[in-house]
Amino acid sequence: PEGTAPFALSLEIEIHEAGGASRRELLSVTRAVETHAFPAAVRPRFVIVDPDHRVVGDHTLTAPADMLRAQLASAPTARGRWLAAQSLGKRDEPETIAALRDVLLDETVFWGARAECAYALAAIRGTEALAALRGSTGVKHPKARRAVVWALGRFAKAEAAEALIPIALSDESYAVEAEAARSLGATR
Repeated sequence: PEGTAPFALSLEIEIHEAGGASRRELLSVTRAVETHAFPAAVRPRFVIVDPDHRVVGDHTLTAPADMLRAQLASAPTARGRWLAAQSLGKRDEPETIAALRDVLLDETVFWGARAECAYALAAIRGTEALAALRGSTGVKHPKARRAVVWALGRFAKAEAAEALIPIALSDESYAVEAEAARSLGATR
């Protein structure tokens, strides 16, 4: 309708506190870019924007790395972990790479969140990120393993190719084999 801001929507924020408690706040968003602050007695462990994915579209969360790592490790939903992994893919820090690797290797975590960790490691592109991916080629879930071999293909290095060759030749999932072959070609 005329007179309505193009970004007029309600956005829910889930704030996780240090003691384990969490609370939700509802924001009224009226501009494409906004900054918000919430009262808190102590600094929260992490914050999840739109935890139930009710708003169609992308958003960017700018948060300290320690909060994002806590969210990656402890968010109660796969979406919360996925969002943290996306943001952490922009940070080339040893603690961040270790956190992404640990979640990627955790077989109890939903495969989609683990795949996003592989994509984040590919985005970081450093030597430590490559080593984390090489050490993750044996993850059990085929969709997570496929993400790992895709991520290895983003590195034009002999070490990435060496990790991909045995997977391209034989994997219990033909989709993983095919992705490994494509990724092997991308490393050249």
